[in-house]
Amino acid sequence: MIKETFSALAALTNKNQQKKRRPVAGKNQKQKKALPAFVILSLSAGELFAQEQPLVKTAQVKLWQNGADHSLHCQVQNSHLLQFSSLSRAKLDWVLPAGTRVKQGQLIAKQDGYFLQRERQQLEIELASAKAEYHYAQKEFQRLNALDKQLISPSTLNALQRQQELARLATARFSEQLKEANYRYRQLEHYAPQDGQLLDLQAQPGQYLNVGDNITRLQAAATKELVCELPLDLYRENQSLAQVVFSLAAGHKLTLLRSSNSVKANSQTLQLYLRAVDKVQQQLLAGERLQVSISYQNSDLSLLPLDALELSQNGSFAWFLGRDNKVKKTPVEVIASQKAYFVVKSGLQSGDRVVTIGKQGLAEAQQVSISGDSNWESE
Repeated sequence: MIKETFSALAALTNKNQQKKRRPVAGKNQKQKKALPAFVILSLSAGELFAQEQPLVKTAQVKLWQNGADHSLHCQVQNSHLLQFSSLSRAKLDWVLPAGTRVKQGQLIAKQDGYFLQRERQQLEIELASAKAEYHYAQKEFQRLNALDKQLISPSTLNALQRQQELARLATARFSEQLKEANYRYRQLEHYAPQDGQLLDLQAQPGQYLNVGDNITRLQAAATKELVCELPLDLYRENQSLAQVVFSLAAGHKLTLLRSSNSVKANSQTLQLYLRAVDKVQQQLLAGERLQVSISYQNSDLSLLPLDALELSQNGSFAWFLGRDNKVKKTPVEVIASQKAYFVVKSGLQSGDRVVTIGKQGLAEAQQVSISGDSNWESE
């Protein structure tokens, strides 16, 4: 455009030189006609300058102190089930039906104790006999040992001493067997160690059970936990998980019990095991699917206006405006979206200015003219 303006100015000058001389008034007139050409030149140069410096609007990057929030998909499970089994060869008299909710200390099942009672009585008799044999051998040995050594042979004393020792060992053996029988007799009645719910029955009333046969299972309320899938990239950002807060939708805080040390190959996620407070724990149902909010603190997070974000094949970025009014392409990672802004992780600091309007056609280190600031507020 400047070249065309200079050509027009030269043509106008040649045309004026070919005309005849006119009075002085004409000279003044000629000078007045030449002035518009210089004005056109000035305007054209100004227009070119404006094209080299695009007109943009900017906004300020703001600080984000609330950290980042994500949602995890979780399912309520029991860490383990309590198994009730028979400890004796005895018939099952009765058992509560599946689905029954029980309290700690409530009787769940009972087995017949007739044969075990007979076994206990026999062991008591055997124990009493062994004790009597022991006392007899002990007294007889003491009596013969006090006699003159010429009247009693050493073999007789040795036999009595052996008889005494065998009676002592028999007494100990029957005593231990009786303790075991008494314990198994008490275990014929099965009580709930915790509050919970009975699951499927594994034996029926009237069935004769052997040692180790299963009766029923208890799903204890205290063993419920939320098993959540944590994406690997989030785990990489917060490997210690020390600054992470877990909560349910209603705002109930959760406690991290443990986490897996391996990643699922298909989903690239880790398993987290969470627990709620006792009041909430009672309301959770096994198999229930819930969403858990995970919040963590990150000093690199900031608020970026929605209009400042640019998307490309290489990722997202924003045009940072330097003090010299030159723009710089700055990569950003979107962490979360809000009403009027993005929560991003980038090299941008609070107070930095980014281009919101006029981003089209911008190039790295290009100088721009600022028209004004965009209006936006963080919530």
